[in-house]
Amino acid sequence: VYWFLAVAIVVAALLARIWQRRPDLGSRVLVLGVVLSMTLSGILEDVGTGLGQSRFKMLERDELTLAAEVRSRTDRDALFVTGMENHDPIAMLTGRRIYVGDDNWLWTEGIDYEGRRDEVRRIYKAEPGTEALLAQRGIDFVVIGPHEREDLDADEAAFRERYPILVSVGDWTIFDVRDATS
Repeated sequence: VYWFLAVAIVVAALLARIWQRRPDLGSRVLVLGVVLSMTLSGILEDVGTGLGQSRFKMLERDELTLAAEVRSRTDRDALFVTGMENHDPIAMLTGRRIYVGDDNWLWTEGIDYEGRRDEVRRIYKAEPGTEALLAQRGIDFVVIGPHEREDLDADEAAFRERYPILVSVGDWTIFDVRDATS
């Protein structure tokens, strides 16, 4: 960013100097062409986005519904285990605590997350001792969605056998594991 700002100031000064010292048509057309080429790409991007091109959808409708259900059916201080995904509806929209978040964000902030990440993987696989781990950490709910199934090999059948379902929306299921923590 600093390099860009420094170069932008130098280029702007150079273009202003050319404009002032060379009033001929060719120089002025050159300066206008340079300014236009530097700004047109941003303008075209904005126009394209306004027309519906190049849009990135962060969350699907089911994820929005899931977040609304969580907000209405859980306490504000509830602790959730979610997959370590950047675009997680629980982390983004509910205001609820999550046990560990996206490791890319945590790593850049210098937060020691590896231990919790490994515990989350053990929880999703429903390894022996999962109940004790849930109780020890005070975890209230476990979220299983597409990311947890695909990337974390969540054993959803084990959760269905052991815990009641709090919310189920589309491909998302939230299990109430508070009995394990009592």
